Amino acid sequence: MKQDLRFSRYASNLEDISFTYNGEKCTAKAGDNLATAVLAAGAIATRITTIFADERAPYCMMGSCFECLMIVNGIPNCQTCMIEVKNGMIVESGFGKRKLDLEVAS
Repeated sequence: MKQDLRFSRYASNLEDISFTYNGEKCTAKAGDNLATAVLAAGAIATRITTIFADERAPYCMMGSCFECLMIVNGIPNCQTCMIEVKNGMIVESGFGKRKLDLEVAS
C-alpha cells in the first residue's frame, strides 16, 4: 500500500510493527492504533455502511463515532482506534451487514 503524507511523526526511533491490511503487508510504528496505522498506509475508506453501502473512515479517534469498525484477526466490528497495532495482526475492511443464520431449531 502506498505511504500517504497525511501524517507526520515527531519521533522516528520507534519500533516497526508489521501487520496485514486487506491482504497487503503494511508497516506501522510501535504505539500506533490500528485506525492510524491503516490510514497512514494509504487507506481512504475502511468500511462500507450497512444500508446505503457508503464508504467510511475513522473520524474521532477516541471511540465515540464507531466509523473505524473493521475486522481484526477474524473478529468483526472492532473499534480500531482503540486497539494498539501488534506484529502479525490481520485487519480487513468492514463490508456492510453481516449474514444472519436464521435457522431455528425445531
